[in-house]
Amino acid sequence: MTQPVIPTALSIIEQNIASPPKTSVIVEIDPITAENISSMRNNGNRPPKPNKVQQFSADMSVNKWGLTGDTIKFATDGRLLDGQNRLSSCVRSNKNFTTHVVFGIDPVLFGIMDIGKPRNPADILHIAGFKYASNLAAAIRWAYLLDTDPYNRETLQPDFVLGLANKEYADIEPFLKDGRDINRQFAHPAGQISALCYKFSKSDEKKSKRLYQSLA
Repeated sequence: MTQPVIPTALSIIEQNIASPPKTSVIVEIDPITAENISSMRNNGNRPPKPNKVQQFSADMSVNKWGLTGDTIKFATDGRLLDGQNRLSSCVRSNKNFTTHVVFGIDPVLFGIMDIGKPRNPADILHIAGFKYASNLAAAIRWAYLLDTDPYNRETLQPDFVLGLANKEYADIEPFLKDGRDINRQFAHPAGQISALCYKFSKSDEKKSKRLYQSLA
């Protein structure tokens, strides 16, 4: 039986994930390798950005993509940390592209990578495995403001929101459904309503449930 041919790029990447070099490695990535990485090593990342993929794939299709200082990044556990838009564009255009690849990055640094492309609180919550991350981030923000200063409009930092999700507001998730249900009826912001239902329940759980039922 003929064995499937493993692309050279995939072999190079697998070897360097297993034994990370101290410097970047220049690799010509083919669509098969890009698809393999995207499906097998992209767990927990935020979704690709369609506009970026369209733009990048158009450039790749007409051979306008050159070797820049931008890198594809892998963590010590082999997870893809940066580069999914370029990899998706490679698959879409069915064209190889050459790039620097960096291996052996501490996964803890994921949340502070790419300062020019900051991950917002919803991104960080999604990466951490929380469901309905956008609604959860908004609900936590509103609950925190209600507990501290309702007139404060300062944006909460992603790592701070993640800490609140794991500790102070670890019990707010069940109220996300309330917020979504009321949002469907009245178009009120789901995160804000979730936070209000959460706060009401802390004062009087029975009255809070009756209010939710009457609205939903």
